Amino acid sequence: MAIAGLYGRGIRRLPVELFTRTLALLEVQTLLTAARVCHEWRIIALDDPNFWRIIRIDNTSPRTLALADMQLRCSRARAVDLYIDYRQQDDLVESRVVPFISKALSTCRWLQVKLESLYRLQVEKALSSPAPFLETFSLLVVRRDSAKAPFYTPAQYHTAHETDCCVS
Repeated sequence: MAIAGLYGRGIRRLPVELFTRTLALLEVQTLLTAARVCHEWRIIALDDPNFWRIIRIDNTSPRTLALADMQLRCSRARAVDLYIDYRQQDDLVESRVVPFISKALSTCRWLQVKLESLYRLQVEKALSSPAPFLETFSLLVVRRDSAKAPFYTPAQYHTAHETDCCVS
């Protein structure tokens, strides 16, 4: 009990900036573990840009999709980099991943999407929303036979689809 009391007071005396820099050294999964220590650590850990700035989706497991949702919420509309690389057929791509692209697009600074060609039309529709922060964009769709299908640059997408896509 005495050690726990000293530990709590010692951590609270540590400047928040130093504690934040220490948390910045952690991988995302370790940062999530640290966020479970106490309420103060959770607030600091989940507000750290290292947690929310880069969002990766490379599978459709509930854990991966929940983490992506949490990261997007924690970004609080600040610019994020979104990387999606999932080239398999899966019902969750259409029901969870494509809607996530739509939801995240307004805060994306960097967007790279690599998906099976089956989802091309849904992804293109999701990309029709405004993207005021978007600086870099890449879309690659892969056919089932593993041959690469054409992909659009933002200018080509805008020209080909005549949408009000806000990509510069």
